[in-house]
Amino acid sequence: MAYDADNTKNLTMVERVLHLVTDIRAGEGTTALLLTLDVFLVLCAYYLIKPVREALIGAVTNGPRYKSYMGAGVATALFFAVPIYARLASAWPRNKLILRVSAFFAANLVAFYLLGRTPWVKGEVGATVFGLGFLLWMGVFNMMIVAQFWAFAADIYTQDQGKRLFPLVASGAALGAMVGSGVVSHIVHVVGTLQMMLISAAVLVSSALVTQVIHARTAKGHADDKPAGAHEKDAKKGDGDKDDDREATRGAYALVLKDKYLLLIAVFTTLFTLVNTSGEYMISQLVSDAAKQHGGGKEAVHEFIASYMGNYFLWVNVVGLVIQLFLVSRIVRYAGFRVAFLVFPVVALASAATITAIPTLPAVRVGKTAENSIDYSLNNTVRNMLWLPTTRRVKYVAKQAVDGFFARLGDVGSALFVFILVGQLDLGVRGVAAMNVVLVLAWIYVAWRIVNERERLAKENPERAKGDLEKTNNL
Repeated sequence: MAYDADNTKNLTMVERVLHLVTDIRAGEGTTALLLTLDVFLVLCAYYLIKPVREALIGAVTNGPRYKSYMGAGVATALFFAVPIYARLASAWPRNKLILRVSAFFAANLVAFYLLGRTPWVKGEVGATVFGLGFLLWMGVFNMMIVAQFWAFAADIYTQDQGKRLFPLVASGAALGAMVGSGVVSHIVHVVGTLQMMLISAAVLVSSALVTQVIHARTAKGHADDKPAGAHEKDAKKGDGDKDDDREATRGAYALVLKDKYLLLIAVFTTLFTLVNTSGEYMISQLVSDAAKQHGGGKEAVHEFIASYMGNYFLWVNVVGLVIQLFLVSRIVRYAGFRVAFLVFPVVALASAATITAIPTLPAVRVGKTAENSIDYSLNNTVRNMLWLPTTRRVKYVAKQAVDGFFARLGDVGSALFVFILVGQLDLGVRGVAAMNVVLVLAWIYVAWRIVNERERLAKENPERAKGDLEKTNNL
């Protein structure tokens, strides 16, 4: 069906229902729903094992502190993983890239499950190494698999479509996170902690299969079956300019560091991850203390933490889903992108200030629930809109560097602050929260700069901002 930009009379019954969530146009419903299902499965797969990570590390002596320190390890792993991913993205078409990367991570989960059943993991040393190893792997998996999906979605949609349809697609992420965490809190006592890894692997493979269907529907001939960067590379070769050819194939980090807009996004990502990870330390520490006070053996501690964190993630995602379905598209449409982009840091500032004053588990849970529910809904949507005006290579390569390595630099910063404020100065949760107040103020300044730069890019690239009609036909 042709793209209908002027009215809604040609909407299908399903599209009319979706129109209650966002401004959907005739012919866009099927692909939008498939993308929503795809990200639902991706986030469900992640949240099925996120409480498992908390259980494995929380049961270890000083586990929450180790978790914070492991940010440096994750950043180091991503520093090497991102260039490898960039090479793969330059060699494989997007559909094969996503299928093969997803299959690789699913195989990793099966391997972790088998290793977790060995007698070696039952000892203190084995349990610590296993928990930290899974934490390290999760740090890479989470960043790369989610960034990969949003690069795919941004590659399919124009700026106009992304602004209208990303709130709908992101509702799948909120719903997937809610379902995944909800499933864990209800069945972990029945099936066991490690078995969640196998369920997650199956869901992850399912998401990759949905991606293949979407690619088949939206690919416009030979162009979309080329690797990322091939289009820029082919265009440069026609001019016989070897410097431009090298520019088209330069690495992920060079793409970020040589572009003002991408560099601002990288700084923003580092700051907000630093604040968020420090917040996660606070709730992990307080929950771990509560679990150990609750009593019981190691398995009882595992189940207490997994159940509590599963319930916490469930409520975060329930609130996030409500925000995603009923508020996000309206905030973006009526208040504008600038206001929408600044809501999350303002809420994070209020959360950090509250926890500084009242550093208890209930206060931290309420503050982090408010903060994370907006992060997973509104912030997730507008943050991924930042990539709509960029090229395909930037989406698949630079986005991995920003959402992967630069995000994990925030974890490194968090680990440093926890080491100093908690390990050396013994300031505890209150000290970490007070530091977050200062960091959020810097974060708000960078966010303001990004919005100004984004507006400049949109003016310089009006064709993509209006929407490429040839690309949107038959979506």
